[in-house]
Amino acid sequence: MPYPLRPSAHLRLPALACLLAAACTTSPGGSGGPGGPMDSVSPVDGAAVTDIRFPAHLEPPPRATEERILEAVAALWSQDLKTCTEAGRTLYEYGEVAVPYLGFFGPAQKELRPGRKYHPSALVLPRILKDLPDTSLAAAVRSRYPTVRVAAARVAGESRREALVPELIEGLDDSDQAVRRACAGALRRISLEFFGYRPLDPKAQRDQIVARWRAWAHGRATSPEDGQDG
Repeated sequence: MPYPLRPSAHLRLPALACLLAAACTTSPGGSGGPGGPMDSVSPVDGAAVTDIRFPAHLEPPPRATEERILEAVAALWSQDLKTCTEAGRTLYEYGEVAVPYLGFFGPAQKELRPGRKYHPSALVLPRILKDLPDTSLAAAVRSRYPTVRVAAARVAGESRREALVPELIEGLDDSDQAVRRACAGALRRISLEFFGYRPLDPKAQRDQIVARWRAWAHGRATSPEDGQDG
């Protein structure tokens, strides 16, 4: 079951109006934020800003910390490489508490060059997630934010986090196909199994394969440990 979520205790729309304008739009002929002009990205609905959520094990930061995190997230959209790098370093130093903010702004995209877009959060999310213990990474795999779920699943696979197999199997039934793909890839890395799962197959077909994954995980969990005396 996912961790219960609670809204940030400090986030308020009026205090963030200028930040969101800088992070999500570019004024004609003007600069978009610290460090130089920013790309136009998908606008964030101001009314939804108070909806940033935290897993139950993670306390929202004090307001001053929250504002610094948000400034760093906004700076990821800067065209200036030094500004982006410093923002990424700042967010990495804040660690897990920065993850919900990166997830919230994750759907907005930055244009690297014509026709090439990416999520600025991808610059720093994997670095933060790979340092988390299994329990925190498992919560990230269950995050309400698809960008976080994808990044967490990839980190789980790359670092062979066997403890996260149950969460990754549940992710095979995620509503977001990118999450399903990431979870499938992670499970294949960890288990060296495949079972024919394809994230774009019809749901009824995927459900059959997910059932095989669950049976495999159950058998693995109930089998005697290697080396245990009889």
